[in-house]
Amino acid sequence: MVWIVCFSVSVNLLLLVVPFYSIEVFDRVLSSGSVETLVGLTVIAVGALAFSAAFDTFRNRLLSRFAVGFEHCLAPIILEGSITGAAPGDCRQHDLVKLRELRSFLSSGTVTSLIDAPFLPVFILILFFLHPWYGVIALIGVGVLLAMGVASHWIARGEIAQASQAALKTQALLDGIVRHSSVVRAMGWTRGAIRAFMSLNDEALSPGGAGQRTHLHD
Repeated sequence: MVWIVCFSVSVNLLLLVVPFYSIEVFDRVLSSGSVETLVGLTVIAVGALAFSAAFDTFRNRLLSRFAVGFEHCLAPIILEGSITGAAPGDCRQHDLVKLRELRSFLSSGTVTSLIDAPFLPVFILILFFLHPWYGVIALIGVGVLLAMGVASHWIARGEIAQASQAALKTQALLDGIVRHSSVVRAMGWTRGAIRAFMSLNDEALSPGGAGQRTHLHD
């Protein structure tokens, strides 16, 4: 999580290269007509944006790995504790449901949005300080990003529905294990129940975390 915050700070700081690039072009290149200055500024700007994109990719991959590893680490412990400590006929909502919801939250873009949110007002204020038109363009960009986020949610509804179906199957198996925990203990099937649950739970992982899960197993 520390690295995720560091990457987030770097991504947001490097985004300021675009308005500074424009200012330097108007202030230095157009007034002097120096092609070398323009090439140098362009190389620096492109390099900064490339680093920003790379940091954003690293941040998303770290979040996905952290979320999947978090669930894989705690799910067997929670399930074993529920089997050995549950009362007969206990049908209450299992703590693994909350763990799965937490994993989905961590692997989504909500965490990065929450980390980036404090930088947005500062970014817009800096742009307004540089030039009012920069601030206006930034506000328009925020509106476009919000619209793209809504569109992305609608496009991803199919994958979300598929993951939800797999999660329902996992939940059905989990409820059966917890409901019959006394039978599971009597038959000595605690480890087998955990393996069966973890196998089915892998299928319920979001498509975005599937590749990270495979790399984690390797």
